[in-house]
Amino acid sequence: MAGLHKERNAPKILEGIRALPWLQDARRKSPQHLECKSCLRIDKRTRQAIGCGWEEPLPSARPWAHKDMDWTPTVCPGYTCQLPEVIDVARCYMHWDRGQLQLKVPEPSASLLDAIEELKIAVGAQQLASLRSRDE
Repeated sequence: MAGLHKERNAPKILEGIRALPWLQDARRKSPQHLECKSCLRIDKRTRQAIGCGWEEPLPSARPWAHKDMDWTPTVCPGYTCQLPEVIDVARCYMHWDRGQLQLKVPEPSASLLDAIEELKIAVGAQQLASLRSRDE
């Protein structure tokens, strides 16, 4: 995670971190939701139209976004959420949430801590939206 903000893929990584709780919620209802293996069978133009991370997106690309998200991804969350850096942050988040991050990462970098904070914010937003939708 060192140098997260300097990496060329940093915007995609950040999108993946922010989208992860929302995608996990959607996959609870539909486990195959936004699975790259399935989408890669779709024609290239359609994948470009939905912001597939494996293709150059069309200018009019509209990636999936959970109905309660307050932002719009520029790349398909199915792609960004499976980036290795996003998976690493999610694993570190589980340790951080239990006060045991130092067991996994003895000296966490500032960028890792920033990424964990972004995931915590996204988790909170998704949980709040889920509670609100239950009350409606």
